[in-house]
Amino acid sequence: MTAATDAAHGDLKGAALAGLSAIPSGHLHFSVAAGIGDDAEAWRAERLARPGRTLGPGEDLAKHVDGSDGLLASLGRDGMLDLYIKTGPKTPRGGQMFDEPLKAYGPNVNGIRGTWNGGGDLSDNFDSFKAGLKSGLTPERAAREATFTGHMAENSGFTKVAVIATL
Repeated sequence: MTAATDAAHGDLKGAALAGLSAIPSGHLHFSVAAGIGDDAEAWRAERLARPGRTLGPGEDLAKHVDGSDGLLASLGRDGMLDLYIKTGPKTPRGGQMFDEPLKAYGPNVNGIRGTWNGGGDLSDNFDSFKAGLKSGLTPERAAREATFTGHMAENSGFTKVAVIATL
């Protein structure tokens, strides 16, 4: 776990999605920046989803947040959806949380960007990806067939896979 992702294990209330950044080990990671200050409620009211409308690029979605558990989603200007999903005792199952941003962003989603790290309690996709590689799958097949994100993306109609970087 890197210092940039340690925030993902803290309280996510009022958190903002910081995006993707490269790290020296050669893979990409998704970081969550907590602590947006005293204006957290105003920020949330302005930026987060309002019922009854389709979200667009640059808008964030936060649901089922309980400590470090819950769903955070952000749609990039390129239409790629970045997700932070961590199930817990007070959240729905992962599949439901995966589907919620697809419904919220609707036709604005051009694809799903899976960004995985090894280690810590958010390493399931990364560990599954490595196991797929070890079993002889190509990186693209391992990403699509061996991971939760790959399965969910494929079930949602996103079937083309591009692996940008691996360890």
